[in-house]
Amino acid sequence: MAVRRGVGLVLVLVLLACIVSFGGLLAIWLMVGSEPSVPSRSTLVLRIDGDPIEGGPDDGFRQFLPVQHAPSVRALVENIRKAKLDRRVAAMVVRPTGLQSPYLAKIQEVRDAILDFRRSGKPAIAYLEDGGQTEYYLATSCDHIFVAPSR
Repeated sequence: MAVRRGVGLVLVLVLLACIVSFGGLLAIWLMVGSEPSVPSRSTLVLRIDGDPIEGGPDDGFRQFLPVQHAPSVRALVENIRKAKLDRRVAAMVVRPTGLQSPYLAKIQEVRDAILDFRRSGKPAIAYLEDGGQTEYYLATSCDHIFVAPSR
């Protein structure tokens, strides 16, 4: 009789653990699985503050850490391509600042994605507050370049 109660208790605990796990997975899916609400005729503002990192697969755990990391080239290119296909996005403003790397391969990849975005008929506009050769090179992929006046 005591063995039967022990087995029953273990089965109830396992069932309870499964229900709690399923509830947690469902809550995570509801939080992560929904699209952000984007109003019609929106403009994507693409801020590139510092050199984009060369990233492998995105680390899902990294988003919960308080330290902000520079966006990866892959994330920038994917977001530009999503904006190209999204009917709610009407234009893009590119704001590059602080690009220090002398190697232009990562910037070339982002630049190619901006050129691809423009092929959809949507305008891309660059706004340079201050910048050097790398920022200007990225800005040349846009329809228009606006430069903030110097002091």
